[in-house]
Amino acid sequence: MVQIIDDTLKERFEHGFGTGQADQTKEEPKKRSSSKRHRDTAQKSLFEGIESTTWHNPSIHASGLDVKIPLDHPNLKECQIHFDWDSFRERCMAKQMDGMESHPLLKQPHLASNAVKPQLDIEVSWVFQSPYTQVEPARAWIASMNESLKPLFLSLTALSRWHLEIEGETEEATVTDTRLLTYVEFDMEGVTSINHLQRTIERRLVQLVFLTRKVMGAAQKKVAA
Repeated sequence: MVQIIDDTLKERFEHGFGTGQADQTKEEPKKRSSSKRHRDTAQKSLFEGIESTTWHNPSIHASGLDVKIPLDHPNLKECQIHFDWDSFRERCMAKQMDGMESHPLLKQPHLASNAVKPQLDIEVSWVFQSPYTQVEPARAWIASMNESLKPLFLSLTALSRWHLEIEGETEEATVTDTRLLTYVEFDMEGVTSINHLQRTIERRLVQLVFLTRKVMGAAQKKVAA
């Protein structure tokens, strides 16, 4: 699973994400016009320098993918995405997919659990170049950002929180790190083949990029206000 996510992510970022692809269809893509090619090139530059690292911890049957995306934006420095997966959910997904009868995890009964669902846990962290270094203005900016982002996050099954790092005494304290953390759960039930799995992961990645663009837009508007 982690390798499939990593490969799909690299392929999609290599070819660029379209702004309107959050609700992509299964139709074959049409031949791009020169204006579309120009737009895709501009979008690709937004995500240049992407770094991804996979990890595996056999003692807890867990694996994951950590992605760091530098952003060419005056107020948003980077986006970090952490995908978490484990052998229990891998086994659960193998049971529902065609052609997976010989999957090695299906031969390990100690991994069986009726309570486990094939669910992908994702943590997204947006690291800001905060427009305010003083604590109270920074908090006011965060409150304003929350109002702008509320309709967006209501459409997700997600939990979000802000993280501030503050240095110094109370009166002279300065904000040194500002980030928005969002925890998202993507349901993978109903996935029945490798191709279906790749399409599902691709749609999820597009949703995350679409979400990042919305966060970037909200940050820019609030600074300009």
